[in-house]
Amino acid sequence: MLGEARKIFATMPQRNFVSWSLMIAANAEAGDLEAARDLYERSPTPRDMIVSTAMLSGYARNGCLDRARSLFDEM
Repeated sequence: MLGEARKIFATMPQRNFVSWSLMIAANAEAGDLEAARDLYERSPTPRDMIVSTAMLSGYARNGCLDRARSLFDEM
């Protein structure tokens, strides 16, 4: 399922904060924090609460509380 989402995301002509946030969250939920962080860093959308919360939640769900706290402090 994530593989299909990645294919769709890769072919999207336009992406907005919703598509970026969903892909960050999907990768994090699947346990692929490297891919989630890569998307977070590459996201051209402003680091608003929605995009940042997707990454923050991913860290927290995967037990990376130090990373979650660090990102929270950056917000």
